[in-house]
Amino acid sequence: MKPPFRLPTMADVKDAAGTNGYKMVGTFSGCGGSTTGYKLAGFDVVYAAEFDNDSVASYRLNYPDANLWTEDICALTGPRILEETGLKVGELDLLEGSPPCSKFSMSGVRQRTWGKVTASDSEREQANVEDLFFEYLRLVGDLMPRAVCAENVPGLKATVAAGYFKRIVEGLEALGYRVAVYQVNALWCGVPQSRRRVFFTGIRDDLPVEKIQAPEPLPYKYTMLDALPYLGKAAMVHYDFGVRNIKQPVTCAKQPMFCLTRTGGGGAHKAHIVLCDAEIDDDTHFQPPGTPDPVNRNGKLTSFDGRVTMARHPRRFSIPEIKTLASFPPDFALEGTWASQWERIGNAVPPLMAQAVASRIREALDACR
Repeated sequence: MKPPFRLPTMADVKDAAGTNGYKMVGTFSGCGGSTTGYKLAGFDVVYAAEFDNDSVASYRLNYPDANLWTEDICALTGPRILEETGLKVGELDLLEGSPPCSKFSMSGVRQRTWGKVTASDSEREQANVEDLFFEYLRLVGDLMPRAVCAENVPGLKATVAAGYFKRIVEGLEALGYRVAVYQVNALWCGVPQSRRRVFFTGIRDDLPVEKIQAPEPLPYKYTMLDALPYLGKAAMVHYDFGVRNIKQPVTCAKQPMFCLTRTGGGGAHKAHIVLCDAEIDDDTHFQPPGTPDPVNRNGKLTSFDGRVTMARHPRRFSIPEIKTLASFPPDFALEGTWASQWERIGNAVPPLMAQAVASRIREALDACR
């Protein structure tokens, strides 16, 4: 039987943090999604690194006492981390990280020029376009933690990025780790969102554990209406599927505030959710291919040839709703504009997903005691 959907609060996070006796360092920590999940699994996050200003501000709002590196990751060294944490080489239990992944994203435009500077890249992107994952590997070599875990998008294993994927695995193995790479769907971990991510895990080869295991999927799945039951009916306007109630998980997309991506038939299709305060009108039509979006970026209706009659009072997801669908605690604080807050959530590892992966890492470390 599926239990009622419930998210942990920040008080729950505080109570769980440090209870398993393991110390970890986070890199590319974003607003704190992974940190929240690892704390829920009992890890003591003794150091973290993040460069983006709004992400740093959000991280500090939730974890004001954090030892947080906010400069370029390329300038961070293992000896500095060891000095600030009081640890020695080999004593850290876990080094975690989520290097930026937009060039390999399946929900964005994957670039055949991965690893190369493009004219559209910002100066900062140009400086870091290829080497950020290898900065993580550099820190692994400096610290030699008992376990490692790095997260990225499924596109990292695909086509033009396959060589990059192989270099990462070989890099971890060369440093002395038994590596396991697996794909996890947030949906399997209690998140009401279908969002797949690839996790590179490694256990140091002097430890008596073969490999870190992937999380076991839960026997149930949460939907949008489980997480946000007050929505009642919401219309999905889709080229192929017409209008449907949202009684399924939200799927990952570039614009989750009102846009979903489904795969079926001829491949990926764009669909739109319109949240409404009333029942869907019987005469609601759906968008024909090649026509403009029925909801613009301001959350207002647009019309095309009089063919669309949408539900009354349409709106986009609020930030609290997006946080809920990504499994963030309801009292998790975010800094910045609406767009910036949405981006922070979209870039983060859903906390319940991070917790599920962290729990398997904890089990592997327990077996080494």
